[in-house]
Amino acid sequence: DDDDDDDDLLGGAPKMTRDNYPVGWDGQPLPLWLYKLHGLGVEYACEICANASYFGRKNFDAHFSEYRHSQGLALLGCESSPAYHGITAIEDALALKQKLDKDRAARTWRPEDEEEYEDSDGLVYSRRVFEVLRTQGLV
Repeated sequence: DDDDDDDDLLGGAPKMTRDNYPVGWDGQPLPLWLYKLHGLGVEYACEICANASYFGRKNFDAHFSEYRHSQGLALLGCESSPAYHGITAIEDALALKQKLDKDRAARTWRPEDEEEYEDSDGLVYSRRVFEVLRTQGLV
């Protein structure tokens, strides 16, 4: 009985009775409309979580904040962040990591492009423009 609780926590398949009918938390059969409403018949697989299967969209969405998914991302060298929500394929996670690293590198401060200088009149120029004006003797 303890193993069954662990399966539910990990998003395992819903419990079934001997008549192959889904059972709720209280051991009573779930109404079919409720079973379909929660999508418990739909299986979602996550390659990052060692091909674990999750039944129902609610379980699937909840697993992105769980330890298993975070650990899988960490093994790939990715930080667990909201950007990785919905990513289940290893190839997609690595591609997103490269894109995020590229974006982060583009946002870093580069003195040659962003450094500013002020002349004696109080006008502010970028480093590149200031150097050109100084070599021409205009500043």
